[in-house]
Amino acid sequence: MASQSSISLTGGDCRAAARRGGGSRCRTNSSGAGAGSACTFPPGSPLERIARLVSESAVVIFGFSGCYMCHVARQLLCGMGVNPTVYELDEEEDGGSRTEDALALIAGRHPPVPAVFIGGRFVGGLERLMSIHIKGNLVPMLKNAGALWL
Repeated sequence: MASQSSISLTGGDCRAAARRGGGSRCRTNSSGAGAGSACTFPPGSPLERIARLVSESAVVIFGFSGCYMCHVARQLLCGMGVNPTVYELDEEEDGGSRTEDALALIAGRHPPVPAVFIGGRFVGGLERLMSIHIKGNLVPMLKNAGALWL
């Protein structure tokens, strides 16, 4: 039996992925400031890879190199002084199909790109990112994630 790795996707993202068939096991941590959920994904699974990549950077965008919405999301964040980590799915060995399917489990929609994560939490696509920005909540969210310092 292969060992399982435990990675955190915050904001209930792993519970949502599990409900949609992502094969994760979730447990809730309700102890104070670090409260969230931790999920166990099979090692090497696309969901485990996404959780690992998202935990390594304050802002992560998954997209396709020719996708205009992915480009706009990136330009919005770069224009604010944020340097997002961008993963172009079409540059993966399988053309990104496994990662795209895993992102669809998290997002609950297909196509799931752009998929924007801030502070390890799935934010959504371009429409949601723009909505958060227009409401004035994007800058505080980016500051809390450590992506903006001013």
